[in-house]
Amino acid sequence: MPVSQIKDFIIAKLKILILIIIVAAIIISVVVNRLNARIKLNDDFVNGNTGGNLYNGGYFCEKGDILYFANPDDNMALYSITRTGTDLKKLSSDVVSYINADDNYIYYTRNNKTDGTAFSFLVIDRCALVRIKRNGKQKKTIAHDPSMQACLVGNYIYYIRYTDKYASTFNRIKIDGTDDAMIMREPVTAVVANERYLYYVGYERDHSLYRIDTNDNSVIKVSNENFYNPIVEDKFVYYMDPDNDFHITSYNINSGEKIDISNERADCFNMYGNFIFYQRASKDHPALIRIRLDGTESEKICDGAFCNINVTSSYVYFSSYENPNTFFMAPTTGKVYVQLFNPGKAD
Repeated sequence: MPVSQIKDFIIAKLKILILIIIVAAIIISVVVNRLNARIKLNDDFVNGNTGGNLYNGGYFCEKGDILYFANPDDNMALYSITRTGTDLKKLSSDVVSYINADDNYIYYTRNNKTDGTAFSFLVIDRCALVRIKRNGKQKKTIAHDPSMQACLVGNYIYYIRYTDKYASTFNRIKIDGTDDAMIMREPVTAVVANERYLYYVGYERDHSLYRIDTNDNSVIKVSNENFYNPIVEDKFVYYMDPDNDFHITSYNINSGEKIDISNERADCFNMYGNFIFYQRASKDHPALIRIRLDGTESEKICDGAFCNINVTSSYVYFSSYENPNTFFMAPTTGKVYVQLFNPGKAD
């Protein structure tokens, strides 16, 4: 075979080989993208965050040894850090609240403010419901309308959604962005108690306690009492009692017995384990208080007016009422001491 033919033969073979490599690369890329795009669903009724945290803005969410939080040192962007305070990571630049997490993803409501420039109004999905992988990759908007009070139960997020047609409604959407449906026209705040049950207080007709079974979205009335921000633990409801000057109160669902825990008015509260944390509503002596569930061992954490009380197994986080983006922290249990929460920034 002449040298020229050998050369042409080799070139032809190389072209075929290169074409095969390119096609293989395209196929691999498509397969990888589809695998990455495939949403991992939960096998059980995983709960995304505690009811008490979601009542208080959901700025902190503990999942295993990792804390996901809105970083006050970086315009309330989404960050993660280990429980021991190491490995600080920035996951999203969005201004976040109502953070929920499962084994694969983080879910949050985005409330990005305009920057004041001439074309800032063109920012798409400035307020929305978002899903992102726990490593900060593959961020996706799953509900494009303004959203708040998001609560993850299993493979669905229950949330308040605003549209021009209906104003604020209570909705449910699957974590892959499908099956979005209005549950009721009332913009109720529903928080999880355990596994598949959500509890909420009537918004328009009454302030009774209702329970949603997320298996079929059926609703039953639990109690005719007057409730505000109820947190259900087993057979007890802990709440602010509108009939008793918003004292922190426990209510036994089985017996109907009520116990005044705080013996004073509260502006907001949260709970963890055997402790309740509440803001004393006082013009002259406002303070953040820690007290046991039975009303004993009341202890002042810090003088001043605070809000956004979020609790984890290690710390209770709370912000200044006058400057909500300034957060402080104190141990959840044990000796009380307060320090500024300033985790810093990360790339």
